[in-house]
Amino acid sequence: MDAQEFERQVTSGLSKEKGHHPVVAEFISEFTEECPRLGHDDVRLCVKVICRAVENLDDSEPGSSLSSPTPGDFLVSDVLLAKLRPWVEDLRQEGGFDPHEPPFKTPKEASGWIKRTAEAQHTAWLAEHREAVDELYSLAEKLGYRVTRETPRLRYQHYKRSRTVLPLKNPDDTRQDEPRGAQQVATVPGTFLHRLARETDQVAKRTGLRPDALVMHILIGSEPVRPRLWITEGYDDHPLPTGEVRPRRYVTVTFDTPDLTERELQTIHSEIRGYIGGKGTNAFHWGDLTFWEFMEEFIQDVGPLPEKRRGRGKYWEEARQRWNREYATKNEGHTYYGSANGVKQRYNKLQKRLGV
Repeated sequence: MDAQEFERQVTSGLSKEKGHHPVVAEFISEFTEECPRLGHDDVRLCVKVICRAVENLDDSEPGSSLSSPTPGDFLVSDVLLAKLRPWVEDLRQEGGFDPHEPPFKTPKEASGWIKRTAEAQHTAWLAEHREAVDELYSLAEKLGYRVTRETPRLRYQHYKRSRTVLPLKNPDDTRQDEPRGAQQVATVPGTFLHRLARETDQVAKRTGLRPDALVMHILIGSEPVRPRLWITEGYDDHPLPTGEVRPRRYVTVTFDTPDLTERELQTIHSEIRGYIGGKGTNAFHWGDLTFWEFMEEFIQDVGPLPEKRRGRGKYWEEARQRWNREYATKNEGHTYYGSANGVKQRYNKLQKRLGV
């Protein structure tokens, strides 16, 4: 069949929601370029790949893959899932389910069961151990210790029912729920959910597959695709020895693919600059460093900015004259300031960008 007929058959095999997803045209184009002779097997494979890609892209957490999966991503993920099969069957059996079949048919059923079970177990645990927990915290506070109860939290994909259920043209695609994103529930030690949370977190760290996607793989048999990369955004308020608290934004990028594209690198660059605060701003220059060190020396000699407004004008004027005398006349590359307000604005702008 020609490319137009291939596209028609692929789109007719997709549900209306998936058929309008941006990755559809991308995958159809790749198939038609790589396969000189297209047949019905190619149609079925393309439909399957698109469905799987859409599910993983829509369900992904913020910071995971920034582009659609490649054939290599599908291949690596399939190998990982095959090697994890004995582990998956062991977990299902411990949960009281048939080890060879997913216990739930839809994400909504699985997420509802997780939430109900976790709430019931947590309520029962608190009823049994409430007095012991209160006594433990009271004793720790009396002795000056800080006690925190750290238990694995189960991450799973929570779904809601679509307001309008559209007909699904693909017979293999029976789900009619829309992803709502990853959710978390506290688990009780010694329970199946506790082991599920602990082990999916461990396996996620070893394989690169998302823990919430692994949970749904075990419970409904979905086929997760390993994200090509992760961007983990961090923010901490670190107290200095002086007691002052300094904010810190940072980003960790984890690559899980050997075929990263230039477009993905550009997107990563944009994402990082947007979070750190550099997007839309110019980089610092050597002139900024010179001006900052000048102001540090000036403050050390003259003192900090006066608290009363009356003396501030004279303060900035003195800084302007000294800057022009020591720097602007010696090096034409440095800015000459005709008013004290220019020096003040530049220093305030540097303070804001440095978070001082």
